[in-house]
Amino acid sequence: MTSQSHSLSAHDGAPRVINFMLVDTDTGKAVPGFAPLAEGAQLVLAELPPRLSIRANTQPPSGLQVSFALNGTELRVEREKPYMLAGDSDGVLHPFRFTPGEHELTATAMRNKLAGPPARLRFRVVARADADLAAQLEGLRRTVGGIQATLGQLQSSLSALSGALEGNLVERVGALEESTASLRAETSQNSAAIAAIRTTLEGAGGAGGASAAAQHEPTLAELHARIRELEAQVAKQQAVIEGLGGQA
Repeated sequence: MTSQSHSLSAHDGAPRVINFMLVDTDTGKAVPGFAPLAEGAQLVLAELPPRLSIRANTQPPSGLQVSFALNGTELRVEREKPYMLAGDSDGVLHPFRFTPGEHELTATAMRNKLAGPPARLRFRVVARADADLAAQLEGLRRTVGGIQATLGQLQSSLSALSGALEGNLVERVGALEESTASLRAETSQNSAAIAAIRTTLEGAGGAGGASAAAQHEPTLAELHARIRELEAQVAKQQAVIEGLGGQA
């Protein structure tokens, strides 16, 4: 049961179901180990008396109506004690037909139209312990199969992603190589321009001595500035080329 397994918090003055117990309907006595029934109890039918039922114990113990529902389906309303899941006839208890599987039992006590809080109990029924083990193993096999299928899908997704990344990397490297080649060509052109300017400067310096140098001083200054500018461009392009090479 839930927190209501052993003692339920009553509404003020309201009756309540305090717990459940498993009963051997042939003897009318509680089955040892199942009084009260614990939340999540497992009933192995092969190890229990052949005819069973469940009794709801109440507070107060008599003078109530108790409604039973199993797995959300209303089963019966008991108007006299003992409050049994399958009822009784003149004190002869009727056995309940338990079916294998997970179940939730709900019982609500009522007196004079005043209902107490519902008591709930989850329990499990299996025919035999070995059958239960076989069912658990089969469930594990299905789980493992599902995990394997999921891993296969993930592997396919990773392969597709890897292929896409590899394709993008090849395209990127190709683009970098083209950029590098273009920059190298520009650098060669700039180097040639620098060499031509230096040749011009040397010719201007030796052609007419000091007077020639003074005459062409503005031009020489402009050419020197041009050399510095081109040298700066070459250095910048060399740095870019090295960076591209590192990325490739």
